[in-house]
Order: sequence, then C-alpha cells, then structure tokens
Amino acid sequence: MLKSFVAGAAALVSLSATTAVVQAETATWEMGNGHTYQVVLFDERGELTWQETRDAAAAMSFNGLTGHLATFTTEDEWNFVVDNLNEQALDLYLGGSDEAEPDVWRWVTGPEAGHLLDDGFTAWAGREPNNVGGVEAYLAGWSFFQEELWNDLPASSNAARGYLVEYSVPSAPVPLPAGLPLILAGFGALGALRQLRRR
Repeated sequence: MLKSFVAGAAALVSLSATTAVVQAETATWEMGNGHTYQVVLFDERGELTWQETRDAAAAMSFNGLTGHLATFTTEDEWNFVVDNLNEQALDLYLGGSDEAEPDVWRWVTGPEAGHLLDDGFTAWAGREPNNVGGVEAYLAGWSFFQEELWNDLPASSNAARGYLVEYSVPSAPVPLPAGLPLILAGFGALGALRQLRRR
C-alpha cells in the first residue's frame, strides 16, 4: 500500500508556566484520508492530564485546520501513523474514553465524537482495557511493551509521554445539482394541480 507523508520540524511550545511540550513530528496521510497527525511530547518539567491534552489539542491548528486528540476508524489509518510517527513507541494519549459510561468506550474528540470504538477498528492489547485500580478511563496508544497497541490509562499517568493530535480536513458540503430547485418546484406544481382537480 502506498503511503506518503510530510514530516514537520520540532518546535517548543509553552502551554503554561510549569508545563511545556515539544511538538516533535507530523505526518500527513496524503494517499488516505488527507489528515495530518502530530506527536506532542511532554518535556522534562511535567505532564498534562488527559483532559488537558484534549483541550490543548483542540487549541492547536495546522494549515488552518483545528486539532483534536486522534481517533482511528480503520486499521490502515492506525498503521499509517505507526509506520510514520513515534518511532520510540512512547505512550501517547488518544481521543477515547469510558469515563462517561464505564466499560463503554467512545471517541470523545473529533468528528467521531460519541461513536463507540467497537463500531470500527480497535487495536487493544491483550487483556485491555482492564481498568487497573478502577481509574483507567482514557485511551493511549503504543502502550504495551512498545508494541503498537492500545491501553487504558488514568487521567494523569507518568506512563503517558505525550499525546497525538489529528488535524481533520472538514467535510465539504455536497453541492445540490443545479436543476434540483426546478425539479422540486415542478413537483410542487404537480401537487397543486392534483389538489385543483380533486375539487
């Protein structure tokens, strides 16, 4: 399968006085969905909670597109990101959670927000999600002994080394055929004519 991507340069971005992140790399799946994915790593000064990464991702932009914690609907999409980003297989928060309804995992970010993870592709590691300690309600990727699989983590975890942002190309509205208004007007006229004939 052909894959193409555009790599981005590293940059330091300060989110607060105590926590900074390094935007390490980006890749655009030009032969797939056209989305751009960006690994954002925590620096040595601290970490963000899952909720903070969700908000930080939503405040980011790339080429005019707004970001969100990454969501995955196909194995090809996941494989593209695995093949082109995060070579160190660091644990990164993704856009899924079962916080709202325990044991019911949903995407909570991006266009898939509200959709069940089980409705599409999933990459859970064996025996995951397992909700260790009753606090693991947030999705992370690359989280199983450096395999490219998913795990559930707490909202604040020193296992998470950053997060993955996805910049989605907005869906273009489907244009109406030029003749559609005339066709609809014609149906309206036929309906009116039928009503007159019945009288």
